[in-house]
Amino acid sequence: MDVLKEYASDTQTFIGSKAIEKTLHHKEVKLTSFLELIRNININFDINQDILVTCTDTKSFGDIRVNTLDTGYSNSKKNRGQCPIDHQLKLFKALDINIPQESFFRSTILSCVIFPNKQMIFVDSYVRNKRLIILNEDGTHDRNINLTKKPFDIAVIDNNKIALSFPWSKRNRIRIIDITNNKSEPDIFLKNKCYGISYDKGRLFVVVKTEGILIMDLSGNISACLPISSIGIFYVHVKMTEFIVLTNAMTQYSVMIWKEVLFGHLKIPI
Repeated sequence: MDVLKEYASDTQTFIGSKAIEKTLHHKEVKLTSFLELIRNININFDINQDILVTCTDTKSFGDIRVNTLDTGYSNSKKNRGQCPIDHQLKLFKALDINIPQESFFRSTILSCVIFPNKQMIFVDSYVRNKRLIILNEDGTHDRNINLTKKPFDIAVIDNNKIALSFPWSKRNRIRIIDITNNKSEPDIFLKNKCYGISYDKGRLFVVVKTEGILIMDLSGNISACLPISSIGIFYVHVKMTEFIVLTNAMTQYSVMIWKEVLFGHLKIPI
């Protein structure tokens, strides 16, 4: 009313006040009718006396059995330059691999995988290369697959397909490539940078910055997330849906292992 009186004439103020009065009356009627429907309700609970008799006669509700279970978690740390070795384990060098160079450009190998046919694929993320290097079982060079963006990690999906993570592209993405014809499926886009990637039984496990490990199908539909701190964690490895291994590529090279308790539903102690 003060606003009307300040800016409107007496006639306009009168007409406006009548309109407001009509609206308020309509609202008041609705509110009053609603309030009339509200009732105060008191709920009282009367104990059945037969239950008290039963409790008096009962000496024990049962026995408690404690079973010690494996938590499914282990942590291994070592200092730089030191590696604990089982003295019963004997390792033999089977092959020397020379990565083919592109003229005077060096290579930056961040990851590699071995296909069922024993071929090896190395991820070369050097800014002027951006390629996949495919070597045969004997270490000879088979071919290269050139990429438009720098890849970080690689995972084998089947005999012909691989998945690559691209944390340095303008849009963080995962790309699935058929290496027989170099054709790509539609990219899977993520909100944050995606680093380590692993595949097992139709699921991709991806280390995503500030989120943890995202578990998704090959179309990018996310089914679960392991909300771990992803600071300094860059790689993930999944084997037979039994263990998830995270390796810290920085500082102390720590390794964390989780067991998957139920197939299809991850029950992970965080």
